[in-house]
Amino acid sequence: MFNLKKSSFIFFTLIFIISCSNKQIEFTGKYLTYTNTQEGYDIDYPSEILKPVEGSHPQQVFISDDGTVNLSVSVLNIEESGPEFIFKTAEILEKKEAENFTVSDKNIGRDGFILKGYSKNKMFFCQTLAINEKFYTIRFEYNKKDYDTYWDILTHIIDSFELTSASLTHTNTYDEGKLISFAFSFLSNVYWENNFNLLLKNSSPKLADFIHPEYGVRRFYNPGPQVLLFSAEENFGFDESTDFSTTPSANKFGGSIPFYDKMPGGGLCEKSNDKDGVYCAVVKELPKAVDPKSFQNGEIKELKISLPKNYKAVLKIAVLDEGFIKNTFYFFDIEDKWFLLFVDDSDCSA
Repeated sequence: MFNLKKSSFIFFTLIFIISCSNKQIEFTGKYLTYTNTQEGYDIDYPSEILKPVEGSHPQQVFISDDGTVNLSVSVLNIEESGPEFIFKTAEILEKKEAENFTVSDKNIGRDGFILKGYSKNKMFFCQTLAINEKFYTIRFEYNKKDYDTYWDILTHIIDSFELTSASLTHTNTYDEGKLISFAFSFLSNVYWENNFNLLLKNSSPKLADFIHPEYGVRRFYNPGPQVLLFSAEENFGFDESTDFSTTPSANKFGGSIPFYDKMPGGGLCEKSNDKDGVYCAVVKELPKAVDPKSFQNGEIKELKISLPKNYKAVLKIAVLDEGFIKNTFYFFDIEDKWFLLFVDDSDCSA
């Protein structure tokens, strides 16, 4: 006998199952930034979908409540140099992914590689970047049926990945004589007998050889109690108190400028006991600045400073005059050439 109630129940149950299986993920576009101070990187993750797993070092894992979506960031030391090692590492990861996925795409470049693949219900994306003698690997696994949404999320995640000043932990060695020679060339061309602020303000051609065409230069300065970071679009933070007239002279050193392959002790708020001259050294830290957006919330936060992904080291050059640091410059080694990326004009009132 035909049972209408039972048939109706089965029909609506099937409709419910089908609707659930086709249900789209709910995502309003909210991201949070995860900062790994030990490995020196920042990355955004969709906080409505993923939650960070505690205690997963050296691989940081983010996973959804149902376990079907996960993001991971791992950092490993590069054991060898050259494209051969990158190619070999890509092959190892490809074989590992092939155990559960069909690897559909593999792109290998000088600074890393990308793997993509799929299974019956899942897709994955894996990107590895070789930076500062380390491999940073970002891997995202998600449900195939929500490809459009997750691809937008993945794009945001990859774009958000940035190294922080804490990542400047490389041990590149540089010839001290060559560093001093570079510092001498830079100061002779744009510092001595020049007003550097004026050159920077006017985008002087004298600076062209020292400024990277893509990354430009930014200036640390504290117009008030907090240090801020200013770009060219913000006129480098120059104001009515900026000195556009003083031109430091090398003549005070009697024709022989002393150079030192270290940083002076003090010289900011207290007079240094070191001799006047030019100090230059490869360093691991950059100055810190406040995020101006945090003023709106009344909670002051440190600015996340974006850095190039392909630099090798950071060279700091400081000029000590009458016991105090007058100017500080930060150069980045990008493709074996030093480029000025930051000028520090903040003072001890910050």
